[in-house]
Amino acid sequence: MNLPKWFRTLNPVDGCPGNCPYCYARSMNKRFHFVENWNIPKFFPERLEQFDINKPTFFFIDSMSDFATWNEEWQRKTIEKIEKNKQHIYMSLTKFPELYCNDSMPSNYYYGVTVTNNKELARIDIMKNNVKGCKYHVCFEPLTEKLENLDLSGISWIEIGEETGFRKARVECKPEWIYSIVEEAKKYSIPILMKDSIKQYLHNDIFECSLPVKLEEGKFVSV
Repeated sequence: MNLPKWFRTLNPVDGCPGNCPYCYARSMNKRFHFVENWNIPKFFPERLEQFDINKPTFFFIDSMSDFATWNEEWQRKTIEKIEKNKQHIYMSLTKFPELYCNDSMPSNYYYGVTVTNNKELARIDIMKNNVKGCKYHVCFEPLTEKLENLDLSGISWIEIGEETGFRKARVECKPEWIYSIVEEAKKYSIPILMKDSIKQYLHNDIFECSLPVKLEEGKFVSV
């Protein structure tokens, strides 16, 4: 997947209590030992200093954790740093939108939920009810079944992907699952970031790898 150079991953926190069976971050921690106990997240406040750069950057801030499960102080310090660096765009994902409520999130923040099956569709409305002021996105990865009654109104960006790796219980994606999400997204002209893992199921003219913003004359603008 070819993302622009101005897209970066920066993790102020490593570790997550979620225990998702498909978690790639836990597998990485087993290999590289970022934290001693993956189920007990650890905050690295010094990493926040990396936001203090002038060059506009799109930061994914919780690829190795789940923002909603962070300690409240960690969340507060991170949001404060984000507020001081409005030249950037920020994004996070959660599987537990019920754990975090904030009516004054930064407008340059994409707060998102992960939805992998129909039981998790409720996360979209919970996110929109609990968090205000920011933009919303949904990550359908790993997609494990066809989603029924999907409503993407009010969503600014989506991602679609299949589980990677060779886990015994891994669910192989089906083209019709992907196309039904794409059809709903197109109704609202939502940009779609499709992961390389699903390219094999799609016609080349359908495959899309889009971010919700682009960099023009040193500033981010919506696509």
